[in-house]
Amino acid sequence: MDYIKIGVIVKAQGIKGEVKVTPYTDDVSRFLALKKAYIKKDGAMQPIKVMGARTDGKSAYLLLERVYDRNAAELMRGTELFVDRENAVPLPEGRYFIVDLLGSEVLDEKGAVLGRLTEVLQPGANDVFVVKPESGEDILIPVVDAFVLSIDAKAKRITVNGDMLAQEEVRDD
Repeated sequence: MDYIKIGVIVKAQGIKGEVKVTPYTDDVSRFLALKKAYIKKDGAMQPIKVMGARTDGKSAYLLLERVYDRNAAELMRGTELFVDRENAVPLPEGRYFIVDLLGSEVLDEKGAVLGRLTEVLQPGANDVFVVKPESGEDILIPVVDAFVLSIDAKAKRITVNGDMLAQEEVRDD
């Protein structure tokens, strides 16, 4: 089965077993409909029921089965949460799961290969692609229309504006 990481438990919240989750989604309200998630335990994916959920706009707060007090919630700190792909929330046109983009070949509009997408940073206003070239330092590419021209998740190919990248390099000096 194919799993998608949706967040990480960062701390216990209160005394009744609620956990605070930093979401790996731009729509935290998706957690409100979550009934089942998966956690990795002893190297295998284990299902866990979501007994309740709320959000504050940035984080999700979940009540999970078998987590009934603060001590049990604290033991969950650092645990990553997953959903199976079959039950993942459908994404709108032009949106992608990060896991589907990782490893993509990144090219400029002339077809020159810049490297492979190794990570997607989410610092705030927009995501940033981290591209690993065959040699040299990582290339950071803001995920905005001026830089990213097209994404083909099925072919694992991302085309970027090489002229914009060259302008960014000049500004960094």
